[in-house]
Amino acid sequence: MPLDGPRFRDSAAIVLVRRRGGMLEVFWVRRSDKVSFMPGFHAFVGGVIGPADRSFKVADAEDERARMLRGCAVREAFEEIGVLPAREGRLDAATLT
Repeated sequence: MPLDGPRFRDSAAIVLVRRRGGMLEVFWVRRSDKVSFMPGFHAFVGGVIGPADRSFKVADAEDERARMLRGCAVREAFEEIGVLPAREGRLDAATLT
């Protein structure tokens, strides 16, 4: 009889770090008390790969899976906390909507 093990879905998280003075700060979020999975838990921003993540243009990705994972992490950061990680450039909010 086969054993049913945990089922994993491709997902990604992003760890945002900034230098402030002589220290590094790490950003996490506190999950809402209203969600069914791990309410109140502190976590890094992230989530499950979605259909839109397949169309992201990501430079230097080793393969298709790496490109989707990076796209997922960037999308989740923007959706959850309004931060758009990028290598360079600046955009205003009107450009992103």
